[in-house]
Amino acid sequence: MDEPLSNLDALLRESVRIELKELQRRLGITMIYITHDQREALALADELIVMRRSSIAQRGKPENVYHQPVDSFVAGFLGAANLMPVNVLTRQGSDVTVCATNLLRPIVVKSGLLGSTDRDVFFMVRPEDIEFSSELDVAIWSGTIQQRLFQGDHYIYVVDIGGDKVHVVAGQETIREVGIQVHLALKSGKSGFALAADSDAANAAAA
Repeated sequence: MDEPLSNLDALLRESVRIELKELQRRLGITMIYITHDQREALALADELIVMRRSSIAQRGKPENVYHQPVDSFVAGFLGAANLMPVNVLTRQGSDVTVCATNLLRPIVVKSGLLGSTDRDVFFMVRPEDIEFSSELDVAIWSGTIQQRLFQGDHYIYVVDIGGDKVHVVAGQETIREVGIQVHLALKSGKSGFALAADSDAANAAAA
């Protein structure tokens, strides 16, 4: 199937997407489905393949590719991602300690496919894995809310942390106003990832 839903409006696309998933389950057949709609790919795929320059950048279960991208290209391509250049301080197993001028303190994150170099490393965290915090000792960023975008059941906040922008997905329990100062922390159980730039990751994988 080559982009079969691309000309449908949003509501119809959602309905047909569910029908296609049910059809595939009922018939028990393999479908190869080509799409540029990342949400469509995540919803329909049992195995997801991300292509870049006619080669496979990453393949695996949608949950694994989304939450554990191998490099900055896959992270940014497959959904909203906060990507910030960082310096690597230490490595210990699958953990990496990183620092940056806009981080309030060094933090320990999980390691993606970094290879042997500590150059061109990015800290990646999904907007839904960040929360507002009143506790400065657990916060990793401080900044000012620049925008608040209503999305129905949630808001997307754009926070300026000193030139860089962090996107945060938050519910409607406590609405923050544009212009106020806030602290941002990682949600409990979330650490984010240290990822190589896509070219470095590709070279590491080839080696």
